[in-house]
Amino acid sequence: MPQTPRRDMNRPAGAPDVTIIEFAASERRRTVLVVIGIMLILALALATYAGVKQSLRQLRGTTMQSRLDAELRAFDVWVRQRSNVVERWAQDESVRALVLSLIEAHARAGAAGSGCDAPAAAQLIALLQPALMVRRFVTFDLIDRSGLVIASYEPSHCGMRVSARNFLGHLERTFGGRSSFLRPFFEADRLPAVTKPKHTEPLVWFEAPVLDAQGRAVAALGFAELASAEFASLLRSAAAGESDEVYLFDPSGLLLTESRHADKLARRGLIASPQAPTMLRVHVRDPGENATSAADAVRAVQPLTRLAAHAIAAQDATEPARQRGVLLDAYRNYFGAEVVGAWRWLPRYEMGAALEIETDEAYAPVELLERAFTGVLGLSALALAGIVLALLTNLRLRRGLGRFRRLGRYTLIREIAEGGMASIYLGRHALLKRPIAIKILKRALANEERIARFEREVQLASQLSHPNTIEIYDYGRTRGGDFYYVMEYLDGITLAALVEREGAIGPARSIHLLRQVCAALKEAHARAVVHRDIKPENIMACVRGGEYDVIKILDFGLVKSKSDEVSRDLTSAVKVLGTPAYMAPERFEDAGSVDERADIYALAAVAYLLLAGKRIFAEASGEDLQLRIRHTAVPAPSAVGGVALPATLEALVLRCLAKKPEARPASIVEVMVVLEQLASIHPWSQADAERWWAAYRRAGERTMPQE
Repeated sequence: MPQTPRRDMNRPAGAPDVTIIEFAASERRRTVLVVIGIMLILALALATYAGVKQSLRQLRGTTMQSRLDAELRAFDVWVRQRSNVVERWAQDESVRALVLSLIEAHARAGAAGSGCDAPAAAQLIALLQPALMVRRFVTFDLIDRSGLVIASYEPSHCGMRVSARNFLGHLERTFGGRSSFLRPFFEADRLPAVTKPKHTEPLVWFEAPVLDAQGRAVAALGFAELASAEFASLLRSAAAGESDEVYLFDPSGLLLTESRHADKLARRGLIASPQAPTMLRVHVRDPGENATSAADAVRAVQPLTRLAAHAIAAQDATEPARQRGVLLDAYRNYFGAEVVGAWRWLPRYEMGAALEIETDEAYAPVELLERAFTGVLGLSALALAGIVLALLTNLRLRRGLGRFRRLGRYTLIREIAEGGMASIYLGRHALLKRPIAIKILKRALANEERIARFEREVQLASQLSHPNTIEIYDYGRTRGGDFYYVMEYLDGITLAALVEREGAIGPARSIHLLRQVCAALKEAHARAVVHRDIKPENIMACVRGGEYDVIKILDFGLVKSKSDEVSRDLTSAVKVLGTPAYMAPERFEDAGSVDERADIYALAAVAYLLLAGKRIFAEASGEDLQLRIRHTAVPAPSAVGGVALPATLEALVLRCLAKKPEARPASIVEVMVVLEQLASIHPWSQADAERWWAAYRRAGERTMPQE
């Protein structure tokens, strides 16, 4: 438990935002502390300097490898999602039948004809064409084991053979019975016979085997996507600093992604202009100190960069530990900058991955250490500042109250919760003396996007006045620039904790709680505000003003205003955020375009948990959970919970969980009408609620403050 700081009884109410840390030591004790600190610094500086410097270098290496691994995991998920689509088409019985018919037609045609005019070819194209409209695929084709294109969305490609050297060999995994992702290829390299390819920029391919009756892969069904689309943006968006870059390259050292540093390549004459494409056109080779043209950079005598050489040499390694590494000593990268980097060879994709950071940026902490070391030796005053800073940091960590003691007229008492973006403190108004909760955005996470989202959360939430929505009192910034807002303090239990304690909640109480959530959402939706994060952890049952089981909706961090252009821009640009188990299927496709029916779906998912005692598809997680939410029918909560439920209530929940938004109730009001009818049949009275809360408190349960 974090320690509670001493109360500051002397500071006047309404004082400006400041950071106050109180020291109980006397003046004499402070003097002794300073003297001891200076002596320790002088005695230990030389002994620790080298060790700290090495530790910082190793930390940089660990951080780079961890970042690269995280980006590649995201890349794997993207490949798996696309591959799943192609696999489903390849396994479709109608597709398989047409493919087998086409193989037979081409076998009959032999040298006499191509077999491309077989009726099955046109039928296959018509059958597969919808896949191009759902995803970002731009074309597809079907290749037999000999490399012959036996069907294609581009009819002119049918009857051609893919390049044995450039493409067919990469289908070995597919003809072995497994799906595969093929790195970027130009169509002219893939199909040598093509004279005027429709797509002049590189394509990435997702290939899946088509099996015959004996389970043997007889053809490869491939869908292609422009490499300049999501493939290029996935890793380019990983950049976190001024110079760092994550990129991919093939076994020859050819760059497979668009360079983040095209301007630097252009300045050195390695490409024509900063707007020139670099994918499949720039080699990951050391251009040397005097390179002035692209020819200098890629000529055979120019070696691969040290990182590329290490990664490509590891392609024959079988142990995972030998397929990765870090280079902490500076080397020249492909445009001549001094960098350090982390690398991995990806045997499944037949390509290497790199994360590189220019040395000055990567080792900026080391340079700061050297400057600080020199300063400490010259100025004992800086040593004193270091000691005070260390004491402040240590005090913050031990007391768990952050940097803050007082925010304007609010006194902070103790930390009550911590989330990914913010910490929440129990506080007290200096004049009114009432308890309040203060949410403070973590400074380490406070980039412009998060600050905008945090500020948007409080502004939109403060517009709502319904009793079942948490009340916002105030918000602002400290002198140090930390964003905070003040809200009512709730002492209750979240619905997640309620189900964890009780199991399935009876229909009567569930209806009572859900009606209140609907009432709060009704006001929000009437103001064109979509919550987008309705889940059991964000809904709290409380005792308020003598009333029991009063619902409060918390945390508007993902709220979206349909009428606010800034809100729409923010939400359309972010990745999919939220808790998958309570997210409507359409949110996985386009997180920024959802409407009120996404909240209706989430409300029904909460109702499902209350009635069944388990969340939807409780046995699934991760990507499997997403796929089930999007494609698998939801089992009835009565079947999952093993208890009989009112048919009307169960039908309402399942209707709200429909995959298509248009199949759900059009508004929250429709849901409220049904729940109000059910409430008259299955009442939950204040006496019922009071008995539950009395038993809850007799059992010694602690109520849970909002998170």
